Amino acid sequence: MMSSAAVPPIAFEQILEKIADISLRIQQLSNLDEIFTCAVEQARAILSCDRVLIYQFAQTGLGVIRANSGVAVASLSSLVQWVEQFDCQPPYLTLYAQRQNHAVADIDTQELQPADLALAVRLQIAASFGVPIFLHDRVWGLLIAHQCRQARQWQSLDQQLLQQIALQLAIALQQHQFKADSEPRISYSPQPNELQHQSIANDQTEMIARFSSDNILLFVNEAYCRYFGVNREDMVGKSYQPVIYPPDQDIIAQQLQRLSAENPTITIENRVINAQGEIRWTQWVNRRLTHEPGGAVEFQTVGRDITDLKQTEIELRAVRDRLQYLLTYAPAVLFTCQPSGDYGATYVSSNITAMLGYEPQNFIENTRFWLDHIHPDDLEQVLQGIPQIFINNHHCHELRFLHANGSYRWLLEELTVIRDQAGQPIE
Repeated sequence: MMSSAAVPPIAFEQILEKIADISLRIQQLSNLDEIFTCAVEQARAILSCDRVLIYQFAQTGLGVIRANSGVAVASLSSLVQWVEQFDCQPPYLTLYAQRQNHAVADIDTQELQPADLALAVRLQIAASFGVPIFLHDRVWGLLIAHQCRQARQWQSLDQQLLQQIALQLAIALQQHQFKADSEPRISYSPQPNELQHQSIANDQTEMIARFSSDNILLFVNEAYCRYFGVNREDMVGKSYQPVIYPPDQDIIAQQLQRLSAENPTITIENRVINAQGEIRWTQWVNRRLTHEPGGAVEFQTVGRDITDLKQTEIELRAVRDRLQYLLTYAPAVLFTCQPSGDYGATYVSSNITAMLGYEPQNFIENTRFWLDHIHPDDLEQVLQGIPQIFINNHHCHELRFLHANGSYRWLLEELTVIRDQAGQPIE
């Protein structure tokens, strides 16, 4: 049996800060491949594990590895084969569907077939931790961490980190799908074939309606009728509006007034009351249409229920608020900095003010602020010790730092290097 890996414990404050940082980075990316790469690189660095990957299930056949960071493999197909044979067995698929994880501290303790054990040795997998990634109510894929050199006892904070990253990925997937699905799939030409248009629109899962400039309903598809519990025959040719949740009515009216020839498209998120009397969140892509220059103006709206996405955003916002609260009152300051030069700070948590009397921006705007405020007698020792971090990936030192009130305070700094997929330090 392998010995357990001596993995430096993750500080709770570091987990909180890094989750918030990963969330921000993902929000700034629009390409899914870039989001996946960011997620696995950050997760591997924080967990100090040897490999993190994202696996996407396929409707038929083998799935695919969407991102992989860490110990390289000769062939991704071998990694896919391992995930299919080890992580995707029926008992584990049941766990994933119930939003549970699959943690294995020591592969040697598993009852593997000789061929599977040989594959694990070839891929250098000693321990594994799999977390499901959901798209709406189905398991889209897995976020998997591997320890490759030794067995590893996975901790509760490891689980929390991977679950939170999986949640961020779920949000990104939902937003990406909604953006793609919200693009209009029907178009108007100067002489449209109305029957063909209605046939196409009725096949869509999105709610589609078209109004004249005086709010007369010209067309509505089946999805729209089902959602609001109405009959097309009773609506077309008449003035109609869905039952909008009262607090949102004035906001919608104000936003629709912004539609113009110069601004022909606007997206609105609002609550409505559906056929079951439930208050649901919806998103509508509204377009101003003219069939020919100077012709009649019509308005098309394409909508979709986004209640699940909104609920996820609310939960995430609550997590962020909690993280910010904990960071503000944490006894330790969290920071990131450049891995070279004058090691200028790129982020400093807000509780630095209570500890040393400075604002975070003091460190970020002046890259030498940290170096210039270390006690002169400690500076040389600190600078001589920093190279050790690039050898051991972790380093601690004690130093005296100038407080804003003019006195010096003793600090203990713990440093961990974060590397990119190629192994180069990034912060």
